[in-house]
Amino acid sequence: MAKEKDKKPELTKEWLFRENVRLQALSEELENQKRILKLERDKLSGEQKVFEQKQKILEMNFRQLAAEREDFKKYVKKHMKAEREEKEQLPFDLSDEESVFFCGINSYATLKKRYKALLKVYHPDNRTGDTESVARINHEFERLKKKLKKT
Repeated sequence: MAKEKDKKPELTKEWLFRENVRLQALSEELENQKRILKLERDKLSGEQKVFEQKQKILEMNFRQLAAEREDFKKYVKKHMKAEREEKEQLPFDLSDEESVFFCGINSYATLKKRYKALLKVYHPDNRTGDTESVARINHEFERLKKKLKKT
């Protein structure tokens, strides 16, 4: 029994030593995990800063793109209007010809509009109308219309 009593403190010491070693290993593992966690947090923080910078750049570029889109729309609208006006203008000058009824005409649409307005005024059914005036209006209209079709 004395041997058993002597073995108990030794076993206890041995157990305590093993537990102490195990706790030290766990403590070192915990410290390693803390360092890794800190590195991961720092890395995540850096990535977040980069993401925010990229997001700011994208927002700035989207604003710039929207402004450029608006400028392009204005440019297209301006040039389309100029092109439309260019197409509507007559490719000849009416000043060299004698045109009593259709002076200042610069497009086919204007010619047609003026023709209809003149017919309303000079139609023989109206009090102010007569057939000779309508004949002259028709003759000039047909002549100018043919001239427009050629070009």
